[in-house]
Amino acid sequence: ASYPELITRFGMDKDEADVSVAMMHSDVRKASNLYKMQGAELDDTDISVEAVGSFIADVLSGEAEPYLKSQRPPKSNKKAVKVVVARTFEKLVTRSNADVLIEFYAPWCPHCKRFAPKYRQLAKKLRNERKSKKTRRKLVVAKMDVDANHISPLFDVERIPSIYLSRASDRANPVKYTGDLEAHALERFLVDMRAGATVPEDAATKDEL
Repeated sequence: ASYPELITRFGMDKDEADVSVAMMHSDVRKASNLYKMQGAELDDTDISVEAVGSFIADVLSGEAEPYLKSQRPPKSNKKAVKVVVARTFEKLVTRSNADVLIEFYAPWCPHCKRFAPKYRQLAKKLRNERKSKKTRRKLVVAKMDVDANHISPLFDVERIPSIYLSRASDRANPVKYTGDLEAHALERFLVDMRAGATVPEDAATKDEL
């Protein structure tokens, strides 16, 4: 990324005269790899080696909270497709004990709009199967607005919609879905990936997931 782009990602103004201290550090459990020294804009006379060293130590130890661009979490999140925002990414994705199928979308995207009812259809089908005890799969279907939230560096979202399967057993390597934007094709992908791990023996048939 270019210097101006990095400045923007950290929520800084490239034209301001104040000094800011920021750091990038990867942690697969975190929704962001961007860290900004608390105190926000700092006068350069206030920055000491000790203060910067303490900031770096907090980042490396996991005590520092990453800088996040995030929507507010929804008050209710009981629909078949769960809404994930940057602030709830750790709880709902990386620290979940379930596999997570997540769509990265934008509200203005025509492809996303056309796919939305198909995605809801699949999510409702999977939820109904769990309720009827047809399957014991641990699988969450979710979505995240790329315009309003910081996206974890684990996910390469070059185009939208982008869909990934984040497996509880391997959070560091989410699997990108590259098939057709159709519910049956996405369902087939989940079967092939054995998403949710605990599935009925006949789950590999076309009509079962």
